Amino acid sequence: MLKLIGLLVVLAVAGYFLKPTEAEMHTAAQAKLHEVTSAAANNVDIGGTIGGLAAQASDGTYQDMYVFAKYDTPDATHPLVTCYGAFKQSFCQKTGSSQ
Repeated sequence: MLKLIGLLVVLAVAGYFLKPTEAEMHTAAQAKLHEVTSAAANNVDIGGTIGGLAAQASDGTYQDMYVFAKYDTPDATHPLVTCYGAFKQSFCQKTGSSQ
């Protein structure tokens, strides 16, 4: 049991020091936004393209959760892309407002 607690502490400390920075999360979110706007342009979705271009011009919201990070773009109230990051890895997905 003590080994398990020790392992969890080591993972928590490693997660704290290895979570992606705001710049890394912003880059990953911009890549996902580019993917979304490219797909919208290929499907001749004018509204999606304009919305994606407007979102690329604005900054997002970075939330430090100690062991992992969350990044919403363009803002937390109406995100187009939400990214989660831990251990220097980022996972981004479209949200309901961008689908």
